[in-house]
Amino acid sequence: MAEINVNPTRMELRKTKAKLKTANKGHKLLKDKTNELIRNFYSIVRQAKEVRLDVEKKLKHIFELYAVAKTRLSSAEIDLLFALPTHVVSLNCGVGAIMSTEVPNIEIHEDILDKNLPYSPLSSTSTMDKTVAEFYEVFPHIIKLAELEKSAFMLANEIEKCKRRVNAIEHIFMPRYEEIISEISMKLNEAERSNTAKLMKLKGDPLEMEDE
Repeated sequence: MAEINVNPTRMELRKTKAKLKTANKGHKLLKDKTNELIRNFYSIVRQAKEVRLDVEKKLKHIFELYAVAKTRLSSAEIDLLFALPTHVVSLNCGVGAIMSTEVPNIEIHEDILDKNLPYSPLSSTSTMDKTVAEFYEVFPHIIKLAELEKSAFMLANEIEKCKRRVNAIEHIFMPRYEEIISEISMKLNEAERSNTAKLMKLKGDPLEMEDE
């Protein structure tokens, strides 16, 4: 055990006890925060898993439709179909909070320039029309998935930080404060016993003092 260099005074003892009390409170608060973060983390992970499975299923279907549509149109015809956009999508990337931890909050703003498809129905096929319509539907879910997965990543980082702090308080600071308290108390008790012995000598038997 390393020697602790502190002043063995009652004031130092009170200060160290106050530090230990604060460390205990901080330890409890951090553990509670960590547990709540973990609960939120698993909730978001479950949501992200559900959204991802849904998005992957829809995208697979869209790609299959597009593959069929491509067989009936040339690359030049496909490029011409989508030369003029009818939708403009913008993302507002804000910041939310879960247990004081910042997480992304993405809002989608869609401006419809033209309610019709970006091409003449006569120049396309029904399969291509369905491909475009289904992609418009799945796009917001892709953005939601990105928001959830980024939130899970940020919460995981915060959970790791909280665990390190909890471990530092539990295994470093609290044992150190307890050791300091024990050592100061021991030295104060030794000093008190020494003072008591001196007082007892000063208050010795008067007859013995006269004989001397």
